[in-house]
Amino acid sequence: MCSAMKPPLYPTTTSVLLLTALRGRCTLSCYMANIHCTMNAIRVQVHRLRRLGLLDARMERRNNRKQKVYWLSPQGMSMVYAWVGKTTKTFQKL
Repeated sequence: MCSAMKPPLYPTTTSVLLLTALRGRCTLSCYMANIHCTMNAIRVQVHRLRRLGLLDARMERRNNRKQKVYWLSPQGMSMVYAWVGKTTKTFQKL
């Protein structure tokens, strides 16, 4: 966990943010297929990120079913870019 970040980034939080940044848009089933963790942990972190304004969502019809689709808000995208940039600079020093 990176406790220096606000909000603190837990492993599941980091996974949700990075996967969403890489894919652009994700559903809960996408998170479940790619993050090795319980559905409850993923739901808690997705809800937390939405409440903080880092993820946006809306219902969309996919495969004849309605599914909630998530993507990074502008604040979420800025946070991911800042975090990745800071991490890259730290690893360059090693």
